[in-house]
Amino acid sequence: MILRRLQLHPFAGSADREVRFEPGLNVILGPNEAGKSTLRRALRQALLVSTKLSKREAESEVLPLLPLGGGDTIRVSLELAEGDAIWKLSKRWSPGNSASELTRPDGGLLTEPAAVEEALGGLLGLTRGTWDHVLFSAQGEIGSSLDRLNAAGDLSELNERLRRAVFETDGVSLEKLAALIEARHEAAFGRWDTSLKRPQGNRGLDQRWARGAGSILNAWYERESARLALEEAENYYRRLDELNLRLQQAHATNETLSEWVTRHEPVARDAEQRLQLDVQLAGVESRGKGIKEIAQEWPVVSTRAQEQEGLLVQVREKTALLEQELTRAKAWESAEKSRRLLEDAAKLQYSLTAANADLAALGKIDPESVTRLEANERERDRLHARLEAASLRVRIAASRDLKLETRGGVEEVTTREITPGKEVNFEAGGRVCLRDPEGAWEIEVSSGEIDLAAEETRLREIATDNTSRLTALGVPDLAAARQKVAAGREQTQRLVLLEGQLTELLGSRRLEEWQAEYARLSGGGPAPARSLVDVSAEHARSESEAAAITREIATLRQKLTAWEREYVSSDELLDRLGDLRSEHKALKQKLDALLPLPDGCADAASFLRDFRGQRETLEQRRGEIHRIQVEKAALIGTAPQSEPAEATERLELAHSAFSRATREGEAIERIRHDFTQLRAELDADTLAPWQAHLAEVLAPLTLDRYQGLTPDLAKAARSDSTEVPFTALSAGTRASLGLALRLSMARWFLEGRDGFLLLDDPFVDLDPERQESAATLLRHFAKDKQVILFTCHPAHAMVLGGHRIEL
Repeated sequence: MILRRLQLHPFAGSADREVRFEPGLNVILGPNEAGKSTLRRALRQALLVSTKLSKREAESEVLPLLPLGGGDTIRVSLELAEGDAIWKLSKRWSPGNSASELTRPDGGLLTEPAAVEEALGGLLGLTRGTWDHVLFSAQGEIGSSLDRLNAAGDLSELNERLRRAVFETDGVSLEKLAALIEARHEAAFGRWDTSLKRPQGNRGLDQRWARGAGSILNAWYERESARLALEEAENYYRRLDELNLRLQQAHATNETLSEWVTRHEPVARDAEQRLQLDVQLAGVESRGKGIKEIAQEWPVVSTRAQEQEGLLVQVREKTALLEQELTRAKAWESAEKSRRLLEDAAKLQYSLTAANADLAALGKIDPESVTRLEANERERDRLHARLEAASLRVRIAASRDLKLETRGGVEEVTTREITPGKEVNFEAGGRVCLRDPEGAWEIEVSSGEIDLAAEETRLREIATDNTSRLTALGVPDLAAARQKVAAGREQTQRLVLLEGQLTELLGSRRLEEWQAEYARLSGGGPAPARSLVDVSAEHARSESEAAAITREIATLRQKLTAWEREYVSSDELLDRLGDLRSEHKALKQKLDALLPLPDGCADAASFLRDFRGQRETLEQRRGEIHRIQVEKAALIGTAPQSEPAEATERLELAHSAFSRATREGEAIERIRHDFTQLRAELDADTLAPWQAHLAEVLAPLTLDRYQGLTPDLAKAARSDSTEVPFTALSAGTRASLGLALRLSMARWFLEGRDGFLLLDDPFVDLDPERQESAATLLRHFAKDKQVILFTCHPAHAMVLGGHRIEL
């Protein structure tokens, strides 16, 4: 499978971009920030990332790739070729609206994400880790291939491919035997945690594993069920004995308590009446005490109210006089404020007049003309640059004396004389004209890249327009025009500032209104005898005193009104006091007629609390007997299916079954361990073919200084048998080793099928000689496989050749 076309619409920094690839070597050339990394990420996103993601996966796989200008959706379309068959893939990642679509070569359409990913997996043919760490290569990762492959387990996939090529020519398939052993192991140990000797996730009987449970786990579940059945039977009969004992005890204690409650019931009825009469008696005594206090206070309150009403009249007269004095003091204070404001306004008005005069002295100011002059200046520089860029080199030689006129670019005509054996060399900007002084002939040569006549005309138009605008502004050049506009802008800003200050000072009034107010406030009359602060303080004190007197009068009158509403007069109040004395005597007689409290009781309330407590205890015990009877009936309804003896026998059988399943599992575990060791011995040298091919690729990249990796893949092996750790390698050697690793692994992973390899700037750390060797290897590799290489260096692209895609 190879890539044919990629479209981003939108994706990261690209709103809409399409790139087409060719078989063999494709070199994508562009400067930094041109979008090379975006294209590589888009290819990986389309081929390796599903549209059905969890929230955490979406944050890592989609969020960093959202459009920079805003938006919540990315979309990638990819066209793939497998021989003559064309597959078309489209994926969109969007909150709540992600979708996948894969069009098969026969026109069939897949849209379910899982089906699309399954079909893509068949096309890709390798694990995601192999594509991520071998066939896709991000910038800066070219030298870390072996470390990441080993950590991700992708060397295991390479090992399997090589071992199948070596060992499985006939006989028993190790994969099938391994699968059979794993199936038997899973049938025994399924969902069983061998280290904890418990179900995985500690899922007991209340949360059994429904799928994947092995024989050991099922035997464990049966043993636990039998144990719980035995516990249930034992607990049932123990609980039944406890309930029978509690029921017998409750009946025995209930009889004594019932007799005591019946004997004291009449006394309790009189005690309740005694409590009510005590409350009534206390109320009569309380009301009598209150009436006595009111009778003593009534004349005092009436006299105080009359005195305060007279004082209030005096205070209010004083407050009125102070208010007149306060009005005069405020008017005088306002006049002073108006005078200071008028002085400040006069200063601002003088500054405004001077600023207007300065602005008028500048004359005509046209910022738009300055903008046009600047644009003309830029256009003139650009035209001159184009003319200079398209320059022609002229060489003239003559075998006899020769006189001719020359004109280069937009320069003036020059007369030149050439003697035999001499030559004239000069450069012309975009056009050269050779002419006989007598007009017998004329030759003109111009660059085909520009329209010289049109651009000369435009230069003259620019010069004419500049002269006209500078004359209108009355300045000699562009710098003076800029200075004049800047001065005008500064004066205008100063005018606006002064006008704003004057408006803020005057507020909503005009200057004439302030002048009239000052004349009105300051005209006639002497200055106040006291300051505004003193008068205001005394006026506030007088008002506060009047308010306090008013509040006190209101309180006193409220008391008197309430007493008159309830008792009419003080005489009526005394009659009410006599009635209360008679009521108090009658209540005392009723109390003396009640049954006495039992000996040892301090009062009726404590006796009633004790009686009610005993009666409530009696009711509780009767309820407790009923609850025990109900609980016993409910317990009998849940009698276990097995007697304790039957449950004990079941538990013993379950113990035996679990022990048998455990022994069988241990036997399978030993077979699995021995098979794993034997397979490891067989696989020990399966990486040898790859190691040999790696040496063939690495030697020319390192000028024969390195011949591959050590047998444990932990170090680089030099030609002189020195073993060098990866961290001790130079940047160039590490990059060479990384490129050799990818090319050699890609050869085995893509053996016998179409495929592609992505590389990102692999030449950055290589010197020119190693770059040539690497380019030769890549061109050779690209004869059979598709290579897509990203670089920002034009020199690297020149060395590589191939199909170039410029960004």
